[in-house]
Amino acid sequence: MSIRIDIKILLFLVIFYITKQLDIYLLLMLFIIFHELTHLTVAMLLGSMPITMEINQIGCAISFKYKLEDYNKKILKGNLVELKKVIIYIAGPLFNILVGIIALFFRLNSCIVYINIFITIFNLICIYPLDGGRIIKSILHIFLGEKRAYEIILNISNIFFIILLILCSFLILKFHNVGILIGIIYISAIKIKNSKDIRLKLKIIDIINKD
Repeated sequence: MSIRIDIKILLFLVIFYITKQLDIYLLLMLFIIFHELTHLTVAMLLGSMPITMEINQIGCAISFKYKLEDYNKKILKGNLVELKKVIIYIAGPLFNILVGIIALFFRLNSCIVYINIFITIFNLICIYPLDGGRIIKSILHIFLGEKRAYEIILNISNIFFIILLILCSFLILKFHNVGILIGIIYISAIKIKNSKDIRLKLKIIDIINKD
């Protein structure tokens, strides 16, 4: 597995140091990395191997290689890979829920509770490629097929992104929090890129189906 580190992390460290939020940012990054490592552990237990791990300014992302035979094991209109993806994607938020409950039960630092609640809620938002969007997409793939799954998740992502944008705009005006502003800018960039990728995949699927 190759590991890449985005140098823009240094810029974020400086920004959050200046705004006196560095301790919260570091704690957030710590639990996001643990969140991703949970994905990694579950994926490997299911027989999938990690290809790359990229640590960026708002966490990290891991890509996986799935067994060829899993693609050939059909489940309704999908395959075993999509079922494994659902299990892998849901493992991360479940980890944060568990940590939040443990921290609350043992009366640990309240920041640990709030940060893990935030990570859980944020990742379960139905915007692709967040965990919530990926889970919905894989479930739709199993029941409706790949093309229909991409079409629906694209529309769902657009709706939830608009809701998130409105909510974050309100929070920025109310709390003047630079972290929220940086987060929504980054999510916007990811959303735009993945929307383009989905539209490209839909075109490829159409070309394959015509042949």
